[in-house]
Amino acid sequence: MSSTIRDLAPDSPEYARDYRLGWNASERCSEGALERADARDVSHAWYDGYMDSATGRVKWTYREARRAGFDDAEAYLAHVSDVANASNADELLSALATVPVVERATALAGRSVAMLRAAADLCGVGDADTLSKRQAIAAIVENF
Repeated sequence: MSSTIRDLAPDSPEYARDYRLGWNASERCSEGALERADARDVSHAWYDGYMDSATGRVKWTYREARRAGFDDAEAYLAHVSDVANASNADELLSALATVPVVERATALAGRSVAMLRAAADLCGVGDADTLSKRQAIAAIVENF
């Protein structure tokens, strides 16, 4: 057994394969799955899948966290939650500042059109009150 865990790119097919194997091992609740994985020198993707399932997170949460540059799924979820729980456009933009640029559109997708238009207006987008939801999200990400 090696002393380091193999690191795979979260967008690679190998990551997806190992993640699914870990997820499935957790879903089966098989005794000793972690010990056997340690002995096989599985990649971190296997452990990511196992932990997402074991902790009740949505499938692929850890993968999305790694894509966004987080090593900790809970920290990633906290950033996304801050955006989701903002009560006004100022809070929304403050929370958005903590989200990696590549994840900002995803984090904004659950917000109302009115909130997005107000945030776009704060970003200096002209005629923000006429934007569709998709246009507002694009404008915020581009002008933030």
